[in-house]
Amino acid sequence: PMSAEEAMEGDDGSQVQVSFTTKLPEELVVTNLPIAVPARLTRRGLSEVINHLLGLEDPRPFDFLVGGDLLRATLSDHLESKQVSTEEVVVVEYVLLPSKPEEQLELPHDDWVSGVSCLPTGHVLSSSYDGHSRIWAPNQDDTPSNANPLAMLSGHAGSVSCCAWGEGGSGETLAVTGGKDFMVRCWAVVMAGAKSNGPVTWAQVFRYSGHEGAVQAVASRGARFCSGSWDKTVKIWDSPDSSEIAEALSEGRGRSRDASAQPRRSKRGKGDDTSGEAAPAKERGCVCTLIGHTQTVTGVAWAGDDVVS
Repeated sequence: PMSAEEAMEGDDGSQVQVSFTTKLPEELVVTNLPIAVPARLTRRGLSEVINHLLGLEDPRPFDFLVGGDLLRATLSDHLESKQVSTEEVVVVEYVLLPSKPEEQLELPHDDWVSGVSCLPTGHVLSSSYDGHSRIWAPNQDDTPSNANPLAMLSGHAGSVSCCAWGEGGSGETLAVTGGKDFMVRCWAVVMAGAKSNGPVTWAQVFRYSGHEGAVQAVASRGARFCSGSWDKTVKIWDSPDSSEIAEALSEGRGRSRDASAQPRRSKRGKGDDTSGEAAPAKERGCVCTLIGHTQTVTGVAWAGDDVVS
């Protein structure tokens, strides 16, 4: 990287008056008085300038916003694209450049991972083309969690293509999954405690039927969730209420009769994989169907309590 002195020397002599601003802690704040810098500087050059002004013994990388946009060209080219005159004092905000992410641990699956959803407690829900969804313990105190899932949710007859955490009528934790079997499934999940690696109790409350193609996306909000499908529709579904959740848990609905047995991989295709279940899940239809798309609906999201996009 160039030195601060080299950064301040322009090849063609063209310079820009900049005023640096930041929301970083006081020890990383430089003067906001206008400073002349070469117009050819990029992010790296401006970072050298900030480090020089701060007098840091260990240089730190900074990123820069000009006019609300990250600087990804030379200062002069960026200003030209924004139609800002280089004769004016330009306000440049600087922030710390995020460090490169480091992998902490691996959570193995038997096939492609198709979806991931996280709870505030740190519990992770994943769906996979191996026909199962899994619940993983939170990674506490920066120590690797056990690579084995707390629970494996099985029932789709084929690949599970999406998943999302949701809530029951009284705030119960739900896991919602969608699959290539045209089904949406809803699971009641009871954790041993917030931020716990302890056992998880779960049961499949309902299987939601109505799609005529693979379910590609699910999203939950309050007591409802929605799904998008290869059948070009979006469907709205009611979450189970407290009594329905309690009934499913008491029956062990959708659970393997042998709790120690690992669920086998589901065969691909439309239908149910109910082999070994203590009590098959009940079926429920949708609240309404939204039409209008001419191709596959690959993503859904709630934009409000009554708005789906």
